[in-house]
Amino acid sequence: MPELIRGNASRIDELEPLWLSLRAHHGSVTPEWGPLHPAGESWAVRSETYRELMADGGAMFLAVDGAAVIGYAICEEETWRSPTWQWPANFLSIVDLIVLPAHRGEGIGVALLTAVEDEARSRGLDAVDMNAAAPNQEARLFYEKHGYRLDLVTYRKPLD
Repeated sequence: MPELIRGNASRIDELEPLWLSLRAHHGSVTPEWGPLHPAGESWAVRSETYRELMADGGAMFLAVDGAAVIGYAICEEETWRSPTWQWPANFLSIVDLIVLPAHRGEGIGVALLTAVEDEARSRGLDAVDMNAAAPNQEARLFYEKHGYRLDLVTYRKPLD
């Protein structure tokens, strides 16, 4: 099992190959969503988001095999109070959880998910949440297997 460590903003550039792997996966499971942004543009946007998250108190966990990062989770603390339900208002939101395809099934995703859940508990938060593309059945099954349940559903209608 690779070593699981807490990362910081100085490690963001190491995440590019993993992000590009996820970008390709997203494209393969959602072809009906249209063309992907070019790889360089996609990474520029995502890495800037990561830098902002880390500057605002986000957390990053890295699965490291030797010198190589083979998986990571990055998350941010959020507050959202429902006017209807008394459900968790303070939570840690997983922005991305990525394991390189060659290392899936080795328990790395579970270790990263556990690190995020432990982080949420240490911050005194009520829940952990994340978004998964509806067609990404593999990701949805992974989260459901580990106790996550479908919550809110987003509907979208592209306009001409």
